Amino acid sequence: MKQEAIQNFLNLPGLGGVALLNGRSRPYFHGFRQSLNSNQREALAQGIQQVIDTTPADFQSFEFYFSEHRVYVYKLDYGTTLLVVVRPSQVAADYHAQIEAVKDILRAEEDRAIATFQTLAAQSVPNNHPSFLTQTPVTLIQPPDSIVSLKETLTTINHLSKLATQYLGTIVVINYWKNSRPESDWLKLFQVERSAQLIFLGQTTSNISDASALTLEQHELMQAWAAAFIKRCSKVIRDFPKMVKQMTLSDRQKAFLLTAHPPTPPEN
Repeated sequence: MKQEAIQNFLNLPGLGGVALLNGRSRPYFHGFRQSLNSNQREALAQGIQQVIDTTPADFQSFEFYFSEHRVYVYKLDYGTTLLVVVRPSQVAADYHAQIEAVKDILRAEEDRAIATFQTLAAQSVPNNHPSFLTQTPVTLIQPPDSIVSLKETLTTINHLSKLATQYLGTIVVINYWKNSRPESDWLKLFQVERSAQLIFLGQTTSNISDASALTLEQHELMQAWAAAFIKRCSKVIRDFPKMVKQMTLSDRQKAFLLTAHPPTPPEN
C-alpha cells in the first residue's frame, strides 16, 4: 500500500520535484538533478530550513510561487519537512488527497521518513521514467521568499483595482469586486472603499503588519477572488488579462494574479 501511494503521487501530472529535509541528515531531492547542482540543492535546503526554524510552532504548511512553479512546504512530525514543486496549470484535481496519503506515510516512519521515501520512490519510478525527470525541470535557484503576507496580497490586489478603475471607473469596479467575491466568511472581512481600494477590517495596507501571514486556504481564496474579478473585467475589456500581465509588478505578484483558476462569478 505504501509503494502504491508513493507511485500514484509521483505520477501526478505537473509534479516537478520533491524534497525531504530534517536539519540533521543530508537532504533528499527527487526530480531536481537536471535543474539544480549539489551546491544549489544544499542552498535551497538551508533556505527552507531557516524559514521553518523561524515560523510559529502551529504553522504547519505554506506555499509560494517561483517562476512558473507553485511550491508547497509541509512541516511534518519529528522535525521533517516535505517540499513539493508543481506546475499550477497542470496540478491534478486530487493532489491534496494524494499528498495527505504521502504525509501519513512519512509521519508513521518517525526519523526514518527520508530513508523510507527514498526507498519507495526508487521502487516506484523506473530509471527511464520520462515525465517526472525530463519533461518538468524545475528552475528554483535562490532560496525564495516563502510566506505570503496579508499586506503583500492586499497591495497586489489594489494595484489590480487601480488598473481597472482607469478604464471602468470606480463605481463599476466596486460592483465588480462585490459581485465576484467567492462565498467565504473570511473574505467578507474585506471592505471595498469608495475609491475602489480594498481594506481589511478597517486597516489600510500601510498599517497591516508585514508578519500577518495567510494560510494556504486564505491565499487560494484571495487568488480565486482576483481571478474572478479579472474574468469579470474581461467581459468589457477583452485584453484586460494582457494588461494585467504588463503591469509593473514583481514576478511573484504576477503569479498571484495570473495563475489562479476562477470560480464562475454570479450574474447580475
